[in-house]
Amino acid sequence: MKRLSGGIDVGSESHHITILDEEDNILYNQKVAHKLSEFTESIKLFKQIEKKEGGKLSFALEGKNGYSAPFDRILINQGFTLYNVDNLKLKRLERPLPVNGEMIKEML
Repeated sequence: MKRLSGGIDVGSESHHITILDEEDNILYNQKVAHKLSEFTESIKLFKQIEKKEGGKLSFALEGKNGYSAPFDRILINQGFTLYNVDNLKLKRLERPLPVNGEMIKEML
């Protein structure tokens, strides 16, 4: 079964959602208003993408300030896997990291 990766940039009024296949091809890239009707339509599309691609879709999202609710719970209830991303820990990756005495910059 293919791995499909989704990312959700959570906002107070809308959420930007992108879904990639295993080859990093964009399968979905939309803003979704923070409305139950939009969540319902989006989930239908996500299920169609899973079926068409023959894969399992997981999402990474930042759940800060509670703006992901109730979308996060709806996604879980519909069988999607969610990974909560701590934006403060991600921020640290934007700084150079030492590897074998050399400095690299982790690109996100």
